[in-house]
Amino acid sequence: MWLLTILSVSILLIISYQDFTSRLISWYYFPIVAILLLLKSLQGEQYYNLLENIVMNFLVIVFLLLMTTILVSIKNGKITYILDSSIGSADILAFGLISIALSPINLVLFLLLSFLSAAIYQLIALPFSKKAKFIPLAGIVGVLLSIVIVLQDGLNLIDLTSDFKTLGFIGGFYSYW
Repeated sequence: MWLLTILSVSILLIISYQDFTSRLISWYYFPIVAILLLLKSLQGEQYYNLLENIVMNFLVIVFLLLMTTILVSIKNGKITYILDSSIGSADILAFGLISIALSPINLVLFLLLSFLSAAIYQLIALPFSKKAKFIPLAGIVGVLLSIVIVLQDGLNLIDLTSDFKTLGFIGGFYSYW
């Protein structure tokens, strides 16, 4: 278990480093991390639940990409292919990784955190960089996914594959207010 965690976090950080520095990510890292995440998930979860989570996450991501395509097409006044014009192929591959690693509610929360982090990164980087119009979303996803994997496997603070635990935590946190 620890070996899978260390390998997956290491490769995710390599992906992040490549995205932040050169904006060119070696494609073969994504299937390696996907296999490692699948092996990690299969150790602690039933096959049916894992398959159900992956399918639900895939549908959520396809819906988001479809809505993005529609919004960009409306903005441009013509049908627009968003791959490489609005979103990079590495970003879509990173979405595939999180669809393997997370349960559906955790995926939605993770995407919100990722998009918020990307917006904050953009606000901070804009005055200092000429490349600020490009957001390294795959790099941000890689860093955040590394953090949540360490929080799950190293510190046992969260459970990425259980919606019930996440909803219980949110409900318990909300009830304090």
